[in-house]
Amino acid sequence: MLREYLYEQIDKYLASIDDKDIYAVSVLVENNEDSVFNGISGFPSVRICYNAEHNCENLSELSEERWNIAFWDICDEYAIIDYEENIDGARILYDWYIQNNIQNVGYENPESMYDEEMNYIGRGPNGYWELYEELTLAIKEIRKTGRSKNIIKRIPIIIHDYEYSWYVENFTLAANPDGQAENFLKFCESLSAD
Repeated sequence: MLREYLYEQIDKYLASIDDKDIYAVSVLVENNEDSVFNGISGFPSVRICYNAEHNCENLSELSEERWNIAFWDICDEYAIIDYEENIDGARILYDWYIQNNIQNVGYENPESMYDEEMNYIGRGPNGYWELYEELTLAIKEIRKTGRSKNIIKRIPIIIHDYEYSWYVENFTLAANPDGQAENFLKFCESLSAD
């Protein structure tokens, strides 16, 4: 049910994009500890938006301004799951967590978040990894069968959080099986080299 909902919402959004200048789509999974839905603190929200080339004049292909959403001039953001802006999406995700016995959503054990050198090695708060997996599978299916498959044929769809955690690269790579996210992944590599 969740995957079908994500497929429908993402595909509808992508099919509605009118901007021929689009170069990347962001699927942002937000962890806001203050967001509470049905008693769950840190309930995730999922937003989708895109950026266009005309917002990136004179930027290199691997620049942070091009790939870090914090720098984007966001075009047409839409809340797919949000306890305030899209309660239907929040209910679907909540029910999916219950059906799949995913507990303590939003909680992350501080003892398993970092290695000895203080590198983040966690999988995000409970329930987030599973949500990333569902997003990835929905996007892969959209690339094969969606109304928007021709629109996004060469466009990377980045699945991420604000911190661009280590696993973002894995999910983004899986959602872009034909190399669409190559420049984004190179950008991520440059971040880890710093």
